[in-house]
Amino acid sequence: MAALNLPSAGLHFAVMTTSWGFAGVLFGPRGLRAFSYPTSTKEEAEARQRLEWPDAVGVPADPWDVVEQLQQYFAGEPVAFNAPLDLGYASPFMRQVWNLVCQVPYGETRTYSAVARQAGRPRAARAVGLANARNPIPVIIPCHRLLGSDGALRGYGGGLDFKRRLLQMERATAARLLK
Repeated sequence: MAALNLPSAGLHFAVMTTSWGFAGVLFGPRGLRAFSYPTSTKEEAEARQRLEWPDAVGVPADPWDVVEQLQQYFAGEPVAFNAPLDLGYASPFMRQVWNLVCQVPYGETRTYSAVARQAGRPRAARAVGLANARNPIPVIIPCHRLLGSDGALRGYGGGLDFKRRLLQMERATAARLLK
């Protein structure tokens, strides 16, 4: 994940166990600030949190149940994430893009250019891609659901294999639920 220069006063992080490994969330008084992709060990996840957010304090849980929701998500259940998000540091365009990305239904995809058109900037597909490259809360802001105009996977902070895995899981779950 591309690090943003986030203020760290009053920030807390939690490391959680998911069926995909150990992941972290960062939250502050106004909401969720960041999510870190799963790693293979708890120690690695904790070290990553301390490196990315050196002034944040580790805590065993979060105030909005996002840890439980992420565990359900990685177990293959569709989840309506409801934690408040603290995105005040982002530009208005980034927040607009992320809001549109959150509207892409579970198990479905859109293209960067389709989101650019929705944002009223039809020639801004690359800017949509850049906004998503700076998405500090992947999965919850599901930027993995965006594809190139040719339907191909494009860059992803967690790697293209991880993006592919997320999409496969969502599609399989959505198909199972339609039966």
